[in-house]
Amino acid sequence: STQSTWVQELGEVTKQISDQAKDHLYENEVFLTFGLSHTVESFFKNAAKRSKTFEVLVAEHSPACSGHTLAKSLSGVGIKTTLIPDASVFAVMSRVNKVVIGAQAVLATGGIVATAGTHMVAVAAKAHRTPLVVLTGLYKLSPHFPVNTRNFADFATPSEIMPYAEVHQINTFAQEDAQYLSVQNPRCDYVPPDLIHTYITNQGGHNPSYIYRLLAELYNPEDYEL
Repeated sequence: STQSTWVQELGEVTKQISDQAKDHLYENEVFLTFGLSHTVESFFKNAAKRSKTFEVLVAEHSPACSGHTLAKSLSGVGIKTTLIPDASVFAVMSRVNKVVIGAQAVLATGGIVATAGTHMVAVAAKAHRTPLVVLTGLYKLSPHFPVNTRNFADFATPSEIMPYAEVHQINTFAQEDAQYLSVQNPRCDYVPPDLIHTYITNQGGHNPSYIYRLLAELYNPEDYEL
């Protein structure tokens, strides 16, 4: 059936992307990634299977610290891996050859919605002229434009950063004329296309400027509004 075909195709996306690792990862290079992306994980592991020798710096992605999981997984298959705090990204960027990240959505402009903190990593890469490579399946393409990037933040519970009781205590004893403590915990970032070097998709590599054309090729304009 058509549905089973779609499911099969989606199941092959990560493999189709990771199979291209040999064309983009070279011997003795240093890569940096941010948090946990299963596509990025598969990409690095595929290169390691082909006897590629390289190093991966993993920014931990606080407060979720999902980078810890990725660092353990990569080191477990013999990849030289270094876990770093998010605050160290700019400091280590000078020795990085490529930044490799995943995406939650790819917008019509060629920008992406990614896990919060990715924009910081992209700006650091741009400042050091380090190419930023995005790994993504084309099923993540979206016809939307980033009219208001704050809408992509997807704010989560502040208790992941500071317990409610602690915030309440601080605000209870605050001076009457003092500003109350506010805690915000955005889950997502918008990264504009000018900070992205290349997309590696299940249909090969593309420049950010080509994303709009991919939308036209793969989607009927009538499907843009569901």
